[in-house]
Amino acid sequence: MRSSDPNFVKEVQRWWNILLPKFVPYLRRNGGPIIMIQLENEYGSYRCDRSYLQQLRDLSRSLLGNDTIFFTTDASTLLSCGHIDGTFATVDFGSLKSITMAESVFRQQNLYNNNGGPNVNSEYYPGWFSTWGGPEPKHSNTEEIARMFHMMLSMNASFNYYMFHGGTNFGFWNGAEIYAAVTTSYDYFAPLTESGDITDVYTTIHDLIANITDWSNRPAEQLPPPSRYICAACRVLSIRRLG
Repeated sequence: MRSSDPNFVKEVQRWWNILLPKFVPYLRRNGGPIIMIQLENEYGSYRCDRSYLQQLRDLSRSLLGNDTIFFTTDASTLLSCGHIDGTFATVDFGSLKSITMAESVFRQQNLYNNNGGPNVNSEYYPGWFSTWGGPEPKHSNTEEIARMFHMMLSMNASFNYYMFHGGTNFGFWNGAEIYAAVTTSYDYFAPLTESGDITDVYTTIHDLIANITDWSNRPAEQLPPPSRYICAACRVLSIRRLG
C-alpha cells in the first residue's frame, strides 16, 4: 500500500483514471471551486518512496493538465520524504507558542518550494482525535484559536481547519496510527459537530472572518451563523474499562 509496488500502482491508475476526469469541470480554470489537488497526505511520516510519488504526479498531470496546482501536506520536519518535485509542498501544525515558531515552520516549507509561493498550513488543528485506551486529547480553547488565527493572518498565510466538521468512523473504518485505534467519534473539537450543529469554535471563527478589515474581495452578502439545534434526547454516557 502507498508504494511503487506495481500491483498497488496498477490499482491506483485504474481508480484515478475514473475519478480524476470527474474533477475537470470543477477546476478553477473552468469556473469551478477546486483550486488545488492534493496528491498525498503526510507521506513523509511513513516511508520515502520517491518513485511512487512521482508516478502519482505524472498520472495526475496526464489526466488534469500541467496547469493544475498539485500539492502535498507534511509536518515541517518530514518534508524531505513527503514532498514531490514539481508540486507545491504545504505544512500542517496546530497551536504554536509564538510567531517565531510559525516562521520557522514556514521557512522549512519555503525551502521545498524554491523559496516561492505562499505560506500554507493545510491542516490547522483546533483539537485532536481520541484513541481507544488513550488519554483524553488536549483541545484549543476559543481564545487560543483566535490567537492562532491572527498570528497566521499577520504572516499572510493561508490555512485550513482540520477537522472543520466532526466525523463518525463506523465499524472498522476508524483506522489507527501505529497500534492505537481511533475511536468511532472523530470530533477533533471541530467547529461543526458530527450532527452538523455549530459550536463556540464555529461562532468564534465566523466572527474573526467577518471582522477582517482589509479584505479586498469580501463577499457581497454575509450570512449570519445558523441557529443551534435543539437536542431532543441528550445525555452523558459513562464508559468503564473491561479486562
